[in-house]
Amino acid sequence: MELSLLGPLELARDGVVFGLGGPRQRTVLAVLALHANRVTPREQLVDAVWGEAPPETARTQVQSAVSALRKAFARAGRPDAITTLASGYRLALADEELDLRRFEKLVAEARDHAAAGRPERATTVFRSALALWRGPALLGLEGELVRQGATLLDEQRLSVAEELARLDLSLGRHAEITGELLALTAQEPLREGLHASLILALHRSGRTAEALDAFRRTRAVFVRELGIEPGRELQELETAILRADPALDLRPPTPPVGTAPGGSGSADVPSAAADVPHPDVMAAHPVTALPAATAARPEQLPSDLPDFTGRKEFLAEISEFLSGGGAAFRPGEAVRIAGISGQDGIGKTSLAIHAAHALRDAFPDGRLFANLGGESGREVTTGVLARFLRALGVPGHAIPQDADERRTLYRSLLAGRRVLIVLDEVGDEAVVRELLPGDAHCGVLVTGRYRLTGLPGIRQIDLDLFDPDLSVELLTRIAGVERVTGQLPAALELAQFCGGLPLALRVVGARLACRPHWPLDRLVRRFRDEASRLDEFDYCGMEVRSHIALAYRALDPEPQRLFRLLGLVEGGDFASWTAASLLDCDLVTADDIVEELVHSQLLDVLPREGRPPRYRFHELIRVYAKEELRATETPEQRRAALGRALASWTALAGEAHRREHGGPFGVPHGTAARRPLPGPLTDRLLDVPALWWEEEHEALVAAVRQAAELGLDELCRDLAAICAIRFASQGRCEDWSDTAHAALTVCEAAGNRHGTAVSTYSLGALSLFRYRLDEAARLLGAARDAFRELADAQGEGLAGNLLATVDRLGGRHPESLAGHAAAAALLRRAGDPVGEALALAGGAAVHREADETGTARSMLTTALALTREAGSVAAEGHVVRELGELSLQSGETELAQQAFALALRIGRAGRDRTAEGHALLGTGLCHARAGRGEQAEAVLFQALTLARRTGDRLTEGRACLGLGRSALDAGAPTAALAHLIAAREVFAALTMPLWQGRAASALLDLHAATLDTPSALGEASAAARLLAGHGSPASARLREELLGKRLLLGAAD
Repeated sequence: MELSLLGPLELARDGVVFGLGGPRQRTVLAVLALHANRVTPREQLVDAVWGEAPPETARTQVQSAVSALRKAFARAGRPDAITTLASGYRLALADEELDLRRFEKLVAEARDHAAAGRPERATTVFRSALALWRGPALLGLEGELVRQGATLLDEQRLSVAEELARLDLSLGRHAEITGELLALTAQEPLREGLHASLILALHRSGRTAEALDAFRRTRAVFVRELGIEPGRELQELETAILRADPALDLRPPTPPVGTAPGGSGSADVPSAAADVPHPDVMAAHPVTALPAATAARPEQLPSDLPDFTGRKEFLAEISEFLSGGGAAFRPGEAVRIAGISGQDGIGKTSLAIHAAHALRDAFPDGRLFANLGGESGREVTTGVLARFLRALGVPGHAIPQDADERRTLYRSLLAGRRVLIVLDEVGDEAVVRELLPGDAHCGVLVTGRYRLTGLPGIRQIDLDLFDPDLSVELLTRIAGVERVTGQLPAALELAQFCGGLPLALRVVGARLACRPHWPLDRLVRRFRDEASRLDEFDYCGMEVRSHIALAYRALDPEPQRLFRLLGLVEGGDFASWTAASLLDCDLVTADDIVEELVHSQLLDVLPREGRPPRYRFHELIRVYAKEELRATETPEQRRAALGRALASWTALAGEAHRREHGGPFGVPHGTAARRPLPGPLTDRLLDVPALWWEEEHEALVAAVRQAAELGLDELCRDLAAICAIRFASQGRCEDWSDTAHAALTVCEAAGNRHGTAVSTYSLGALSLFRYRLDEAARLLGAARDAFRELADAQGEGLAGNLLATVDRLGGRHPESLAGHAAAAALLRRAGDPVGEALALAGGAAVHREADETGTARSMLTTALALTREAGSVAAEGHVVRELGELSLQSGETELAQQAFALALRIGRAGRDRTAEGHALLGTGLCHARAGRGEQAEAVLFQALTLARRTGDRLTEGRACLGLGRSALDAGAPTAALAHLIAAREVFAALTMPLWQGRAASALLDLHAATLDTPSALGEASAAARLLAGHGSPASARLREELLGKRLLLGAAD
């Protein structure tokens, strides 16, 4: 038996996987497994399943879940695995029964080998450990406790991957590990250790230009996502490469005699036909007596593709279904029909032919094949019947002229025989019915653009597009493994242009194969020109455009028009209401037309559980739609259609903001005309506003850009300002910057002073989010002055509130208090209770830092009442977090934890990742203050992960500081030093002397604990210098604290 946590939760024995029930049972098992061989309290299981709001029957439901799990373990041969104790439950597992334990043992063994000077053996064992992983830990399970455990496990995996890379590099395996590192860095783009190993591996492999390009791309990611430069290690590595430092050219050690070199080698690739298991040969069956001339065994299949790729699960399903799994056929059983559907070029014919060849033994009496070309009508079936009859041995002169007689003879000849009939490109189910054999000994395999659900009993298979791995695999089979893998980034970009469409990939592969001297980048550059992209997908009779055109020309005029207008939508997927706005028609009509495009395989459906479906074009179909749009619709028609859609997006965004914030609060709105959708539809779309924001994110970013391009300045700045609030909650700084700059540019060009002020305010808020305080002060000051000139009290108050926050972070507390008070008064006058509440919360933060607890609590109480009266849940969460900070500072740990728990629920309900990170940070600090070190570490790691994802640098630094102090309390000085140095570097990058001083104080404690007095005194001196010019009360307290510590160290001397 084996229980697996390193990936999706799974219980198996001898390869058989056992069901574990629903999410509740799986969550209980996950928590028990994370504490295997230890007692897990019932209360902890209740918390894991329901969090802060368990039902009254929670303990009973946990007991039922454990009972169901015992049954699952009994089926797996371990009925005694879970035992009940007075204090809870214990899951007893041997080390070999839990993949986590095996992973930990292998990692420990590998580290022992490395420490003993056996690096080759260490890499082998490390790879065995990593091979146990099947995906992210506990994939698919939610719940705070489970995710805490999963986060720690994933961190272990990445640490092992970094250790392995370093060992491989020390053994000179740079060339072998480059592919692994490319994949890892793509998955973990902010993991500097992996990037450093990749860059060094490329350099040592003689690929210095690629190494430097990898550094530049990494730096771009850090600057774009986090607003900072990469760490010192990466920067020094780049410098060393540029200098051709010989220290980088580590010569790999010579392997001992008889030892195979390390690294991953090439494995033989089995033929595609081997992917499909051949069914057992069927038992002998009676054959109807026929004239000698009809004894032919037809073999009409086209040749199979030697480079057929993927589709293993579909091949297995077709084989199992059509062959009957080897079971004998019962009298009266229906003919088995398998149908393959999908858009043109997706590989329907290739799959059908490949499957038919693989089924040769299951159909020993022959295989018939006809390409119907999507046509219908009686003349089509009579022609196919004639060809089939000739293939079955009927002489031409003996073929009946009457269609019914041909069909009767055809079925008579097939009776009792095992023949497979393959009908390709079926456009009409009636044609298939005419060509069906009379009994179940034969099988029928059909392909078509449409799902042929009108055929009784059909086994429908819907083909999907290739993922990037399969796309590259197909390219390697056509163009050559070494060539493609040696230029993997370009190959991945080519695969992306193809969009996973096998036909497009074959065209690209064939073009590369016929031009072996072309680097892949050359073709990439040609594909980047969208206007001529479809022209590039044309080679030796293989062409993409004609396949799309065939489907488009078959549409009625109104679906054709929608197809063209959808080329205006640049945000990826879209909802059906978009079609109604583009066509200027009612929603029912738009839905029907959209479904016509779906039925024609010109639109893909993206179903969402409990949500209206969304739709998208395949990238190449979108390019064709834009070609038809430019050729058919006038500029005026295009502008009118897009303007209607943009007005609807703005109306929905404004309504989503109103539902989250209680009204048009917290953002200066404009006067752009909006195009609201019907109330019931709006309610369905915005029943959970946060989900709508996520669904429409790409579309909204594109909408702002397109509004700017159309010169719709008022609409552009209105939509951009509303979206900025959401961007801040997700840490989407790049989108925030792009949309705000687009709005600023179009407003300045139009002479729109108010729009210019709003956009400047948004950019100032972004600079504050990134802690670029000087830039924020400049932009927010300009916006405040502009709002004042325009007599916009709300805008002036909002800008003034953020300016006061800048003053607080800069240590200018008197100015900050005055600024928050003035902002609160302005926003009260403007009728913005949410903005007023946030200004009060800002003032309370200043009083908190001055230890004026009573005043701070009074202001926060007033602010909380304002948010609740306005119905702004998001602002309520912000105020509650401030209450948590106040309680934590004043020593009320239990009250602080309750506040952060409420803030965490609010942040998660609103999918506010920034707020969630703040709440997790506070929760982790509460655990640390209460002496719960293990829980503190887990929660702080979660906060750190979220902060890095959202680019919240202050939260990142505070989480590192908390982790460092927690590790110091736990007696782990090495881990503490790493966290504290990371915290200091973050605070230094943000130029925040107070927090730099706090990190220095923690480092002083660390050095003092390890009896390194000189280093401790050095930290004290450095902190004193940092805090000398910082005038906040908190800085003064910290200076006094450091002075006391320094005196104690001096006394120790």
